Formats: sequence, structure tokens, C-alpha cells
Amino acid sequence: MEPPGRHATLCTHALPVDQVGRRSPISSLVLTFSCKFNCPYCPIPAYNQRQHRVKSGERIAEEMWRLNKEYGLRYFFGADDNFFNDKSRTLDIVEKLARTEFDGLRLSRRARLYTEVTVHDTLQMKEHPSTHHAFSIRPVPIAA
Repeated sequence: MEPPGRHATLCTHALPVDQVGRRSPISSLVLTFSCKFNCPYCPIPAYNQRQHRVKSGERIAEEMWRLNKEYGLRYFFGADDNFFNDKSRTLDIVEKLARTEFDGLRLSRRARLYTEVTVHDTLQMKEHPSTHHAFSIRPVPIAA
């Protein structure tokens, strides 16, 4: 990560590791690549060769733990417009994050995951309170 600067060129050195958490209090995590939709105006499916790829709950937990341990990051924004779209995948991720431990510490005590979701998908998940409580998932509804 580059330190803040006012020059037209990039800095010659990276931001010291102990300052990353102060300069970037929220870390973005890519949870999926591409999109399951095929809107005529959107280039994303074509860019990703019409493949919708997802990360497992285990991989997400490992990435969050590593970023927390190395940089002190505690807040993560899951870049995934369709997080609640696949109930089984959502529940797998939430349950994995809720019970994951590293070095004897629960990940849920060290980090929080936020993500955006559609109102429609949020209503479909209302019967699963674990999506809101098990790991402090905080959905941020967006227009459907």
C-alpha cells in the first residue's frame, strides 16, 4: 500500500505495516468474481468469460484472519452484490466464520464482515437469524 502523497509520481517505498490499519480502517474482500446475471448494458459477465466464481467460507475466513494478523484490520467489506442470493453458500460462509479459530482465538471476536445485498435477497434470508448474529454480518441493502 502506498503512503499518502501529493506528488504526480508513486512513492518509492510502501506504507509501513504498522500504519496500514490506521490509513485503511476497512478492507475490501472480493467474495465472488463476475455476476450470475447477464444485463445487456454490463460488461462484467463478458469480462469474466461468463463464469461466476465464488470463494469458500474457509478461504474467506483465512483471508480475514491473515489481514487481521498482519495489518490489524478488523472491518471487512465483502465485495459481492449477490451475497444472500445463494442461501446454502451464504449459510456456509456465515457458519464457517462463526466457528473459525486461529491461534486459539475466535475470528468472530477479532473481525466484522459487512456486505451489500439486495432487499429481495435479504427478505429471502429472514428465516435464518444466524446470518445476522453468528458473525455480525451487517447487510447493507441496495436497490433491487
